[in-house]
Amino acid sequence: MRNPSGKTFSNLKTALKDLLILSGTAIVVLGLALYFDAFDKFTHWYVKQEEPYELEELLVVIFALSIGFAIFSYRRWKELTREVAERERIEKALIEQSDSLRILLDTLPNPVFYKDEEGKCTGCNKAFEVFTGKPRETILGKETHRVWPAFQSAAPNGPEGGENVQEMPFRELTMENGKGEPRHLLLHQAAIPDARGRPAGSIGILTDVTELKRAEISLTEEAVRRRILFEQSRDGIVVLDQEGAVYEANQKYADMLGYSFDELRSLHVWDWDARWDREELLEQIRLVGPAGDHFETHHRRKDGSVFDVEISTNGAVFGDQKLVFCVCRDISERKAAESALREREEIYSAIVNQAADSIVLVDSETLGFIEFNDAASTGLGYTREEFSGLTLFDLQATMPREELEGYIRSAIENGCVHFENRQRLKDGSPRDVHISKRAIRIRGRDYLATIWHDITRQKESEQALQASEARLQLAMSASHLGVWEWDIQTNVVYCSPQCCEIFEIEQSEASIESFQRQVHPEDLTTIKTAFDNALSCGTVHSSEYRIVRRNGELIWVYSLGRAFFDEAGKPLRVAGIVQDITAGKKAQEEKQKLEAQLFQAQKMESIGRLAGGVAHDFNNMLGVIIGHADLLLDEIDPDGPLFQDLEEIRSAAYHSADLTRQLLAFARKQRTNPRVLDLNDTISGMLKMLRRLITEDISLLWSPGPAPWKVKIDPSQIDQILANLLVNSRDAISGVGTITLKTENITLEDSDSQNTDNLMPGDYVLLTAGDTGAGMSKDVLKHIFEPFFTTKDVGRGTGLGLATVYGIVKQNNGFIMVDSRPNEGTTFRIYFPRFEPEREDAPEIESEPESCRGDETILLVEDDGFILNLTKRMLESLGYCVLAARSPTEAISLAEHSRSYIDLLVTDVVMPEMSGRELVDCLCAIRPGLRCLYMSGYTADVVAGRGIMDEGLHLLHKPFTKDVLAAKVKEVLKPD
Repeated sequence: MRNPSGKTFSNLKTALKDLLILSGTAIVVLGLALYFDAFDKFTHWYVKQEEPYELEELLVVIFALSIGFAIFSYRRWKELTREVAERERIEKALIEQSDSLRILLDTLPNPVFYKDEEGKCTGCNKAFEVFTGKPRETILGKETHRVWPAFQSAAPNGPEGGENVQEMPFRELTMENGKGEPRHLLLHQAAIPDARGRPAGSIGILTDVTELKRAEISLTEEAVRRRILFEQSRDGIVVLDQEGAVYEANQKYADMLGYSFDELRSLHVWDWDARWDREELLEQIRLVGPAGDHFETHHRRKDGSVFDVEISTNGAVFGDQKLVFCVCRDISERKAAESALREREEIYSAIVNQAADSIVLVDSETLGFIEFNDAASTGLGYTREEFSGLTLFDLQATMPREELEGYIRSAIENGCVHFENRQRLKDGSPRDVHISKRAIRIRGRDYLATIWHDITRQKESEQALQASEARLQLAMSASHLGVWEWDIQTNVVYCSPQCCEIFEIEQSEASIESFQRQVHPEDLTTIKTAFDNALSCGTVHSSEYRIVRRNGELIWVYSLGRAFFDEAGKPLRVAGIVQDITAGKKAQEEKQKLEAQLFQAQKMESIGRLAGGVAHDFNNMLGVIIGHADLLLDEIDPDGPLFQDLEEIRSAAYHSADLTRQLLAFARKQRTNPRVLDLNDTISGMLKMLRRLITEDISLLWSPGPAPWKVKIDPSQIDQILANLLVNSRDAISGVGTITLKTENITLEDSDSQNTDNLMPGDYVLLTAGDTGAGMSKDVLKHIFEPFFTTKDVGRGTGLGLATVYGIVKQNNGFIMVDSRPNEGTTFRIYFPRFEPEREDAPEIESEPESCRGDETILLVEDDGFILNLTKRMLESLGYCVLAARSPTEAISLAEHSRSYIDLLVTDVVMPEMSGRELVDCLCAIRPGLRCLYMSGYTADVVAGRGIMDEGLHLLHKPFTKDVLAAKVKEVLKPD
């Protein structure tokens, strides 16, 4: 049986039919052959006979032979027909049996497959198709281990399964199902014998044991977890049977009793229980139910020592046996702690009751007395029973209820409060007490632990002392001096009203510490040293120092003191006087300040002269670098490897030029182009650019004043002022902050200017720039406008930013003030003089941009050969014809002998032989109407001294770029 599907049996039926036809044909043919052979032999025999038979006899013989053959053929056909019918019956039974077997296999939930004797799959059931996800047609004729490699390890004798399939045990394997999920399977194979009992194939049945495996693993893990919890418990665990014997226990319990684990397993509960006997313990075990019990008892260790234990029991039935689970905890330490606590409570109770001060525990809601010592009730004249029925309000003599409730709220919110109050005794008489209240929380409820200290006598002494002090103060008022005294023994400090006024303290606040807290930190060490010397050596200490008042004001005081000692040389008290000497100090500081300002002005002027001196040569060098970089950038490919390097060179040169301009701005010697402008409009147009200078964490607030007066200043200088101030504020702010810009009109009178450093009376437009940054100390403020002074890290600042602002403000006849304190931000106030116009300026009309190239002839005069050659190349690259001269004499010669019409003279201002202005005068005599463009690298004061700053004259400041040169030349050549 190779295929239960019925195909084998159908083929067998067809074969039987064919065999029947062939058999019938063979019988007929054989009969005919025998018949003709017999007839031939009979004919030969008949011919040989001497006396042949008659024809009739011959026909009878032939007919007899034919009848015999027909009977033989019929009988043989009947036998074959019965054999075919029997075979068809057997075939039908086999087909029915095969269909039943197929239906049975397909209804099985387990995957089933079968193989032939060669190990090739000959069929499977539907469950196998579903599990593997492959139809049976795809696996027929294939070896199972090649389709599913997992079967390789399951085969006992090689991939095909071997010959002893009937002896194969159950085997486990893991393979993925049709969904790609790994499953654990149990494989059993059985042999299929043929008719002779030899193996003709095998059948395999798979059982999915994945969930069983998982359950087994889970149960194993759960058992391990339970065992771990059992063994790792901090408490001892023992399980008893109904006879009191140990059924199970953990090592902790064995250690607790001092036994080994094996010794404990052989014991009964009465072997270690030190409280009950055997019968009582068995009765308790019998009564333990599922609800369990909880109690304390005593256990006896192996060494005979007894300790306290706390036991929780629980009964449970396992199989037909009832067991008692006991969790035992050693509470010896807890019992000892409880005993110590009770002893401590008794001690505290004795201490509290023996205390002289009243100690009371007050309910924060009802203000009733929960607990109190004897001093609390007897001090007020009550018995304990009478006092327990009172509240805080019943004891008040003068304090309003609302004020007392405020103290109680303060104690609850802040944890502790101290104040003085007047209480009423039972007989109605008052007493003064100092009260300390501390909030405590017990079991979720707020209470006030209160201590009353009777200060009635102290108050009376204070009143007497106040009367004495009043008389002393009256005497001291005439002397206009502050007097102080420190009693070293009691640590009480007395100071006169004048002294209190100087230090801005109340008499109750007076102490050495309160005095020292107001001393300026820089003077504190000196004062302490003088004071210590007075105490140790008995010398009179005299010193001048500063104190800081509550509003931040600094005042100078003169202090004189002396220590007094007992016979043993121990200091008893220190007394002295103090005097405010601020006015004299201010006069002295004003003198020093004027001297410092003079020195600062001289220092600034020196640095300015230095800046102007180096500007010319430095600008010439920068001009050569920038010019050659521009020429090379025009000639090389922007995508070439050198283009970026040239860009960096030009950028560095521009940065150096900016640094030079800042230095010249500080020296107030740069060339400017002042304009009459509205400060609000100028600043509003810069806000977008200014916001880029600061980070997103910093807010820029702009508060323009209404209708500000006009000021006359170069707009680029306003740009420099605001940029430097905002960068300075940005670096001073760490994290989130605010920068505020504000304008307003302000008029300073004579009285105002006297109170402000060097401010002249008049009308000003005030620009205020404030920030919420770190602020600056007074020492830093003294140097912020000095060039190259910076508090920033190396590489983060040049030290010229605020110096540039200072130079610009002074150049425009303005004033700048700074207010700053550490951690309080910085505010700059810049006063720009109001512009008073003499005539209306005509509005400027901007022209359309034109091409900067030309074909005119230009006479170029420059004593520096590098600048001369560079400028000549720039102009020629723009299309101009250039006549170059290195001196005024050579320029005059070219003008006299050149036949070309000279459209423009470009000359340096400062040269040997003669100045640029003198050269222009000479050439204009030769070439009337000659247009002129001056260029210079010197500072504005030097250029102005050569008469070049007059209106109508054109000046090109070095260093300049090719584009700037082209634009300026085009501007000068433009027809009037």
